[in-house]
Amino acid sequence: MTFSESQIINALRKINWPLGLVCPECRSKRIYKIKDKRKIKRYTCKDCLRRFSDISETVFHKTRISLDKWLSAFEDYKNQSSYTARKLKNDYSISYTAARRMASLFKQQEKEFSHLLKAIR
Repeated sequence: MTFSESQIINALRKINWPLGLVCPECRSKRIYKIKDKRKIKRYTCKDCLRRFSDISETVFHKTRISLDKWLSAFEDYKNQSSYTARKLKNDYSISYTAARRMASLFKQQEKEFSHLLKAIR
């Protein structure tokens, strides 16, 4: 199944902030959005001045791989019993190092990925 980046980001916002946007550091609700044209929005807390984004403190933090590739790869990983990093590398045209990291995170954070997939559907 293919996912749009905006669907994934909206689902992440609902999961991370079910009661509204709050600072992950000080839990303040005094947040302002940094204006730019990126799909992944960035914010600054008015109280502690911490900057964070829609993907901060998630498995996607600091990733350069698109979010739709992550979720498509996770679905493939779930559906195939022996889905290796080498197969991930070849199927998604990413480096072997990135594929190994993805496969490792799929094993460690399987519940988080499954929860995100449910939130999108």
